[in-house]
Amino acid sequence: MTDSAAQVLTGTLEGATLLTLSRPGRANSLTPKLLTELVAAIGAAPAGRPLVLTGADDTFSAGGDILGFLAHAGDSQGLAAYGRDIVETLNKAILALCRFPAPVLAGVNGPVTGGALGLALAADRIVMSDAAFVQPWYAAMGFAPDGGWTAMLPSRIGSARAMAWIAGDDRHDAKTCLSMGGCDRVFPSSEFARELAGEAAALSHRDAETIRASRALIFGTREGLTRALDAERDAFIERVARPETIARMRAFAAGLSTRQRLMEFLTDIAARRADVTPDRIAFVDAGSGRSLTYRDFNDRAARAARLLSDAGVAPGDRVVILCRNRVEFFEILMACGKLGAILVPLNWRMPAAEIRPLVDDCTPVLLIHGAEDAGLAQAVCKETGTPALPLDTPDGYDARLAVAEPLSGRRRWPSGEAWYLIYTSGTTGRPKGVIQTYGMALVNYLNISQAIGLRDGDGTLNFLPLFHTAGINLHTLPVLIGGGRVTVTPGFDPDALLRLISEGAIDVFIGVPAIYRELSLHPDFESTDLTRVRHWACGGAPLPDALVERFAERGPRVCNGFGMTETGPTAFLSNPDAATTKIGSVGKTQLFIEARIVDGQDNEVAVDETGEVQFFGPGLTPGYWNRPDETQALFTADGWLKSGDLGRRDADGYVYVVGRIKEMYISGGENVYPAEIENVLAAHPAVFEAAIVGEPSEKWGETGCAHVEFKPGQTASEAQLKDWCRERLAAFKVPARFVFATTLPRTAAGKVQKHLLASEDGT
Repeated sequence: MTDSAAQVLTGTLEGATLLTLSRPGRANSLTPKLLTELVAAIGAAPAGRPLVLTGADDTFSAGGDILGFLAHAGDSQGLAAYGRDIVETLNKAILALCRFPAPVLAGVNGPVTGGALGLALAADRIVMSDAAFVQPWYAAMGFAPDGGWTAMLPSRIGSARAMAWIAGDDRHDAKTCLSMGGCDRVFPSSEFARELAGEAAALSHRDAETIRASRALIFGTREGLTRALDAERDAFIERVARPETIARMRAFAAGLSTRQRLMEFLTDIAARRADVTPDRIAFVDAGSGRSLTYRDFNDRAARAARLLSDAGVAPGDRVVILCRNRVEFFEILMACGKLGAILVPLNWRMPAAEIRPLVDDCTPVLLIHGAEDAGLAQAVCKETGTPALPLDTPDGYDARLAVAEPLSGRRRWPSGEAWYLIYTSGTTGRPKGVIQTYGMALVNYLNISQAIGLRDGDGTLNFLPLFHTAGINLHTLPVLIGGGRVTVTPGFDPDALLRLISEGAIDVFIGVPAIYRELSLHPDFESTDLTRVRHWACGGAPLPDALVERFAERGPRVCNGFGMTETGPTAFLSNPDAATTKIGSVGKTQLFIEARIVDGQDNEVAVDETGEVQFFGPGLTPGYWNRPDETQALFTADGWLKSGDLGRRDADGYVYVVGRIKEMYISGGENVYPAEIENVLAAHPAVFEAAIVGEPSEKWGETGCAHVEFKPGQTASEAQLKDWCRERLAAFKVPARFVFATTLPRTAAGKVQKHLLASEDGT
């Protein structure tokens, strides 16, 4: 074997020469150095022995290293020259494999994307791990295919399929590749190394001359391939240096490259916790009092992985789940990690007609559901043909789990791989599936733990809906990673919460403004020792000033935070010292994320000026499921994620979110930010919550319409509320109209759905 600095490692495997692509931390992505080494290694391989090509660390190759291209992006001629160098060397490697005088076997042990496919297609035989997938990326990047996509793929799977594959930028798993003729065998990832050795041994007993002669008869002299590869090269070079292509590469690489530099793989979270703290309590079911140790939790997750596998779930497959908050959800989430499947929690508040498009979008192979949602699940399964696994029937989940053999699963989870999808709550439109990766979970843990001072063994409450990022990530996953205790309730119960606080079961807590409002109105609010909770946080939307002060009177300093499903979610969080001195602020950016506030041209604005909040860092989503155009639109040309939220930063670095870009309206030439008015109205003694939307005005262009929900048993007139606003706001900010509502429409996170209010008003 060559020295550790080499990017292509040479060894032997059952009588064959083994070449391994090896760029640790960079998914074995292609560089001129790696490809030059590969060409040399192929040339040095003994002619009489088969050749096996594979990748290190459960990855074949991610194709051309985008960061390598971007390093030359400052000079179009330099970028074109770099592009020519890498593609010409790749083509030399492809042709060397095609002309090798003995059988060639490609062992695709993991993802193969971009130009790396040509290396696999050059082999006489291709075997794949069931954890592998193939994806072009060219349609997303905007440059022409290289690496044999147009020169070699059609001869393998057919011209029509090849074109559809490239144009759709489709990701195909190993099973699909096998059905299309894109590979010859598929093996379980846990057995891949052994099976690859068996394939190499079999080829070693084949007559090399027979293989070589057959190859010549089937493919001819391959001169046509040389011309096709040259045409691919020319098309690639012509397109790679275009400004729009560079912008797309930057957007694509913004999160990916940073995440890979942070950590390429995570360990199996449940398994490692079972090793480190096996007897510590991981979960408590608040209803039954049943507890689960980390050893038990991992064992059940491993058995759940076996259930999924036996049900036909393979790596990359989607599994949808409809259930209320329960421990089994997190067992199945960890089971998906062990298997490499993708969990998709669905909103059980939706009717079947709204869920159907989401199921069509993510194309699951299995639907898991609780008893409360059995009717909804049955309707969805009937319409979509998706098999169901009930959680609560006598012959369902628990019964099968008891007799299932634990699946050892994957020891390492790729940081950039999808773990679950969260469909956005739809405050402004149709839901999109936000990809959540293993790396995002790690970064969120780091951001949360340092921000709230998470301690070994801390307890938290899981009650926020599991189809929302807060239900999974605030603070449940961070507490589990840290070895703490999670008490699970089916939903929000203020009586149960106050009782648990009194019992000392809750150390860290996060809620949304609506939760804090309900707690403040509870008859036991004054008598409960709220200081037994060490850290209080609020997400979803900033807590109104009046509620911050109300809780401060009782001891807790509630820290406002801000983030998005797309940011993992933790981005901003105030500290307790600033909770009352910087009321209204969401704090500063956390450790592993950057934020900037920019104008319409993405230039940073001055202190106290308002602009869009944008993010950069290792915890950002790679994009939306099946939405390449919307994924591209999510990022700026230099790779920052656009939040769509307006904010300002004060001289001390504290950020204030003033509303959504789409919610801001202009009245008489003045910008009006609804959050400011909503905060003023929330301070009125009779108001539970207010939501402001702009509506057309013949005189002023737009004016505000205030939708107001009162506290129980209280009310106020429109004139009284206008007077309240006039005393505290400039005249152009005072709402021109008030609408009194029994309840305001909300998302699962407690946010008011303003697009529904606008629809009701006809605006």
